[in-house]
Amino acid sequence: MFAQPRCRCWRGRAGASGVSVLIALPVLLLLIGFVVYVGLLRDVRYEAQGGADAAALAGARLLADDSLLLRSHYQTPMQNRVRQARQMAQTIGQLNLAGDERLTLDLNESNDPDGDIVIGHLDRPLGGTLTPLPADANSWDNASINAVRVAVRRSALPGLWGGRPPQQAIMARATAFLDWRVVGYRPSHDRPIPLIPIALYSDPSRTDMRSWEAQWHEGLVDSWSYDGVNRRWQVGADGLPEILQPLGGSTPAAGSALFLQIGVEDFAGTIQQIQEGIRRPELERQFGAGGFVLRGDNKVNVPGAAGLPPVGSPARGMLLEALQNVASTGAARLWPLYSEYDTLQGQVRVSGWTAARIVEIQTQGSNLVLILQPCVLPHAAVVTEPREPPPAFWENNRMVCRVRLAE
Repeated sequence: MFAQPRCRCWRGRAGASGVSVLIALPVLLLLIGFVVYVGLLRDVRYEAQGGADAAALAGARLLADDSLLLRSHYQTPMQNRVRQARQMAQTIGQLNLAGDERLTLDLNESNDPDGDIVIGHLDRPLGGTLTPLPADANSWDNASINAVRVAVRRSALPGLWGGRPPQQAIMARATAFLDWRVVGYRPSHDRPIPLIPIALYSDPSRTDMRSWEAQWHEGLVDSWSYDGVNRRWQVGADGLPEILQPLGGSTPAAGSALFLQIGVEDFAGTIQQIQEGIRRPELERQFGAGGFVLRGDNKVNVPGAAGLPPVGSPARGMLLEALQNVASTGAARLWPLYSEYDTLQGQVRVSGWTAARIVEIQTQGSNLVLILQPCVLPHAAVVTEPREPPPAFWENNRMVCRVRLAE
């Protein structure tokens, strides 16, 4: 008598449960679809941002060219530099994908502020303002061109509920610039950095005409030009002056360059560094994990000495060979700058860095004279940061920098 009601109640509950499952299943599928859609959108934006970063960095890297050092009346090299930076940003953009769609950047040769590739001047790294180059190339200030901004656009993803998306949407932006606030070098790998262990005589006030800065600004000697395609020197002016630095004088009053002992035991190690560059273990052996970086007073002491090996000695021959090998390739190298030398302690107070190629090495009595030509050399091992007061060499620094993304 009592079995039938219990049976009907059981079937009623089963029916209600089935209805609940039928209702919950579409909701569950909708939630799964929403999660997948959000994940896809996130991945596409992530890929687009990576492409924008890469394109902006590649474009800014080409802004760090030797033509940056030319006076503003050298319009053609300056315009070529900007054009090549724009083309490189476009090329690198096209090598990247976002959601299986290739990132196509318009060259924006008119430099419209709303264009895909905008080149101009970034006033500061953190929250800075990018001022685009004006349309009239004759009004460009060569020294101020330091940044590339990229806006990545691609077809928007269809909405979750379908529907036709807008033709294009901006998915990511990135600005890369040349950061000249160099305070040192701290490599993150064991490959040698192109740092020469020879400090050049420096006077940021440009009072001493034998200093790097005074000779650079006066530009009295300009007899050589570097052919970067064939990697050789040619006779003829190119707008970049040659700078003379004696090697072998006994005091900084003579305006001489000095040898630095950076993480090596003997002069043979220094000669090898001239030829190959300086490696991270050598820098860490000398300066610790912090790297070759200016202290709070914007100086750093390095063991060093004036003088040269005797004429005719094996060490002298190896030194000349190493310097001539570097000169023959026209390789751009980094050079420490100094203005103080403690002869009693054998300490050189390094106060900055510059970049130059060796044009030739001349003999002057028992000494040598390095003929150098300034160049621009960005490097990933560069450490940049704000300093107050700033290092004195910043005022004249247009040679060494780091290419990085604006914050």
